[in-house]
Amino acid sequence: MVKSAADRDRVIAILKERKPPYLVSIKNGKHRSIEQNKLQRLWINEAAEQLGEYTPEEYRAYCKLHYGVPILRNEDDDFREAYDKHIRPHSYEDKLAMMA
Repeated sequence: MVKSAADRDRVIAILKERKPPYLVSIKNGKHRSIEQNKLQRLWINEAAEQLGEYTPEEYRAYCKLHYGVPILRNEDDDFREAYDKHIRPHSYEDKLAMMA
């Protein structure tokens, strides 16, 4: 992840050292913040408590599989290819376990 001019300069230096041909991919984005992770955990814990059907970790896995995976498969070709190859062939129960 490039967060500063120094990070960008390191990437440029690496590219200058490489001999063509090679493929470079750049994606806009950043990792979630600690605050975002805490909020997600709060919501998961509250949902699990209110619904009573799953533990927080089980509900988190459910949400990843039913909401996160479809979003990522739609937006990221590399993710879709890897998911379809390695995870999609498994049973629903196995997929939930992989999300935990």
